[in-house]
Amino acid sequence: MDNKVTTLNFRQSLVFGSLLFGLFFGAGNIIFPVNMGEQSGANWFIAAIAFVITAVGLPVIAVIASALSGENKLQYFAKPMGKKISFIYALLVMLMIGPLFAIPRTATASFEVGLNPFFLNNHNINLYLFIFSFVFFILVFIFSYKPQKIIDIIGRFLTPLFLLLILAIIIRTFINPIQNPASSNIAINYQNNTFSKGLLDGFQTMDLTAGVVFASTIISNIQATGIKDRKEIAKSSAKAGLFTIIAMAFIYMALAFLGATSQAILPTDLASDNNNGGLILSLVSKYYFGSFGQILLAAIVIIACLKTAIGLIVSISQAFKDIFPKTSYRFWQVLFVIVSFLISILGLNKIISLSLPFLMFLYPLTIVLTFLWILRAFVPMSDLVFKITLGVTAIFSINDLLTYSPQSIQNISFIKTFLNWSKSNILLVDLGLAWVIPAIIALVIALILFNKKESRYKIGEEKAFEKLSI
Repeated sequence: MDNKVTTLNFRQSLVFGSLLFGLFFGAGNIIFPVNMGEQSGANWFIAAIAFVITAVGLPVIAVIASALSGENKLQYFAKPMGKKISFIYALLVMLMIGPLFAIPRTATASFEVGLNPFFLNNHNINLYLFIFSFVFFILVFIFSYKPQKIIDIIGRFLTPLFLLLILAIIIRTFINPIQNPASSNIAINYQNNTFSKGLLDGFQTMDLTAGVVFASTIISNIQATGIKDRKEIAKSSAKAGLFTIIAMAFIYMALAFLGATSQAILPTDLASDNNNGGLILSLVSKYYFGSFGQILLAAIVIIACLKTAIGLIVSISQAFKDIFPKTSYRFWQVLFVIVSFLISILGLNKIISLSLPFLMFLYPLTIVLTFLWILRAFVPMSDLVFKITLGVTAIFSINDLLTYSPQSIQNISFIKTFLNWSKSNILLVDLGLAWVIPAIIALVIALILFNKKESRYKIGEEKAFEKLSI
């Protein structure tokens, strides 16, 4: 008896959309749009639209692009770069959205946004963070122990519960806003470049880079329903992604609105002392619901971050097991849980500041790689076109990497000279988008001069990554 299906029905699309939403929506997704809304003030709507593009649209497109590529593993998705370079790229992406930055951030965001308000001015705050992170990652380990249960854990339980909790604050904000956002002040960096600043703010969620990793979980589960054709998998991913786009866009816009209406109850020095939106959420929750509001917020943040950490551990551990076939899923799961715990005790702001340089370098590469795969689905394209376009993107992304590096690095003589030169000679550099025009020019030239139609990518061709070793 053949029970295989060729397309997802509405219920299946909703389940997979809920899974995708649950994987994407986590720590950065809560704190960054709120802070962006507070900073952009009266311009919050423009900033929020831009934020949605990079924090919602691009991640879903990345999943679709992965399906169109015919590959559901990041190391194969990046293969046109060349085996060794794509291997390094895949490792850097997975480590960044895994144990080095994103996973530790889920624990610290849970603590600093949800519980830290209860321990203000307490000298034992680091001890409390240590204890909380330890318990947090014990739970992450337990829930990620059997990855085949990920849909039940994330898609059918934690995501609906999270939505109910966060909607309570959002609805109250719309019914009785603290102030009219039209009267809110606009920070200097949002006055003239609101849209581009919103685009860059969306980068901080790390969801595009997460999307090319999460794609393996989504595609594998879609294939398990019996759908095998890559175009149908892409269509199914798009259907599931539609639910994710609608849900996340609504929440992002609402959180930005919340931030824009919050200025009246915030300390005047909040923007300079807190850059993660956590205290804003805490104060708004307390304003509407009193102490109960802070408890509600703690539950929201802990649930959101816990489910994101579970999804990341599962996806990253499975990916590393595929890259290093002589190792086991359990080995990577245990290792990444331990490393994430150790890094989490550094604190949220420290983790965010350390991640930005890597993020500003890898994000442009991932954006270009994603759109090259989309284009390749319609236009025969050689791997050389990928290499040239991505190589130029990488060169111009170095500027952003250095711009967001620690001040001690920026003050090095030749780096300081280079950054000053780039501000005067490279288009869009002041917007953090210096790579865009060079990448487009490189793509056009490469298509005209170097493309070989006969070298179009063949699905299932050599998978040599298992043979690579560090």
